[in-house]
Amino acid sequence: MEFRGFGDWVEIFRGGKQIDSKGQEHDGDALIEKALATFDPAYHEPPAVIGHPKEDAPAYGWVQELKKIGDTLNARFKQVVPEFEQAVKDGLFKKRSAAFYPDGRLRHVGFLGAMPPAVKGLADVRFKGGEEYIEFSASSAEHALQEARAKKYGIGIKDGGNVTKPGEWKDVPDGQFLDPVNYRYPCPDADQTRAAASYWGQEKNQEQYNPDERSVITGRLDTFRKKFGIGQSRKEDTKMTFKELKDKLVAVFTKAIQDLPEDGSLQVPSGKTFSEADIEKAKKEAAEAAAKAEREKVTKEFAEQGRISRQDARKREISAWCEAMVKQGRLTPALVKFGVPEMLHFLASSEDVIEFGETKEKVTAFDRFKALFETEIPKVITFGEVATRDRDAGGQGTAGAKMEKLIGEKMKTDKALSYSAAFAEVQRENPDLAKEYQQEISG
Repeated sequence: MEFRGFGDWVEIFRGGKQIDSKGQEHDGDALIEKALATFDPAYHEPPAVIGHPKEDAPAYGWVQELKKIGDTLNARFKQVVPEFEQAVKDGLFKKRSAAFYPDGRLRHVGFLGAMPPAVKGLADVRFKGGEEYIEFSASSAEHALQEARAKKYGIGIKDGGNVTKPGEWKDVPDGQFLDPVNYRYPCPDADQTRAAASYWGQEKNQEQYNPDERSVITGRLDTFRKKFGIGQSRKEDTKMTFKELKDKLVAVFTKAIQDLPEDGSLQVPSGKTFSEADIEKAKKEAAEAAAKAEREKVTKEFAEQGRISRQDARKREISAWCEAMVKQGRLTPALVKFGVPEMLHFLASSEDVIEFGETKEKVTAFDRFKALFETEIPKVITFGEVATRDRDAGGQGTAGAKMEKLIGEKMKTDKALSYSAAFAEVQRENPDLAKEYQQEISG
């Protein structure tokens, strides 16, 4: 039964011969009539509970109304706890079991299945201790019969399956169900077989079954279809071998290609067909093309990573070279800032070899540019003393000596500093002295 919410009618009991939990037989139809006649919420409001409580239990809702539909007793509920209703919608409580007092009054409706949802503040149901009532659930004998059917038909017992036959199918033999173990999908005639095929064709209905079980049920469905002649006029059940299926696909593709307009974009000789070898060749070529594209992609990515790595290494090389040239006095910090490293990067990007001079020396422009500063251009900074410590370069004042002293202290404190770097820091930290020094050397 599809659960559509507690506001709709919910089946809670079935007529016909019924066996209670103690093994005693009852007339289900007579019990339904008594329940309808004695139902009085003002006297006793049957609760919706988990299982079959003896005395006290939390109520998850209350029976508001009873109604007979066909040979079943149905109930509508009110004040249902939202968490419980959601649990039922999620399929956690697929079984319902009604309990009746001896006079036929409905005692409670028990929901069987999972652990009850955690809900605070539920009202407690208090039954009188020791009172007699009739509780209906599948007997151990019926469970044993279901287990026997499972062995016979090769289909497992499923959660939510029927232990006994539903009332409307009670006269249908076991062999006329697609799933005789759980009494699902009856096929007593052509119409019901079509309905069973429709339900079985839904993916959600096959999820509980493993591949072997699905094969058994599908095979039984094929048998019933043939028995009632379903689909024969449309050849729905015609089985094809794998080769026949491939031949059919080849024919379909051949016709599709032949029907293309002859605009010159695709030339297909009239009557051309494709053999299995043609198809295999096309598949192989497609696989090779995909593999080639993947190789080219990987090669391109590898080459790009190599280019980036070489570029980073060259940047580190140029930076180290510029620092060495500054320490040797062949480059000034100003020239470095002006763009010498960028020029070297540009020259390094070209691997062209140039022939220089009469010696026919062949080197790259990058190497030639470096050699120019390393050997040809004279030093632009002299690190020796030009003036004494008592006199500056201009011959006046003591600013030069003070600057030399501060520079020496800097280079002793931080041995990694070059002279030019120490000179720049002294200028920044002593702006007045630097200004005085500039005035002296310019004077």
